[in-house]
Amino acid sequence: MSSTSGNSPGHQLRRLVRAAADTASHERDFLQRLRASGLLVRTRTSATGPNQLIGYAVALPDDRNAAGDTIWYSGTSLAADLTLPKLRQCWPSQ
Repeated sequence: MSSTSGNSPGHQLRRLVRAAADTASHERDFLQRLRASGLLVRTRTSATGPNQLIGYAVALPDDRNAAGDTIWYSGTSLAADLTLPKLRQCWPSQ
C-alpha cells in the first residue's frame, strides 16, 4: 500500500477520528460517529471493570496485511491528542 503522507491509512484514520472527536459531545457519541463514518471500531475495557472503557482502536475496512488480517490503529498510535483520556478532557461531563 502506498505510504504517501496524505493517503496513508494512518493519515486517513487521524482525519476521520479527529472529525468524529471534534463533533462528538460524549464518548458514546464519538464511537457512534466513528462507525457512521465507515470505520471499524474495537473498544478495550478494563480487566477489573468490564463496563469501563479504557481505549479504542479503529481500522479502514479494506486495510489488511499480507495475511488478510485487518490492520488496527489505537488512538495512541494515531496521535497523542486522540487517546481516550485526552478526548474525554474535551467533552462535557458525561
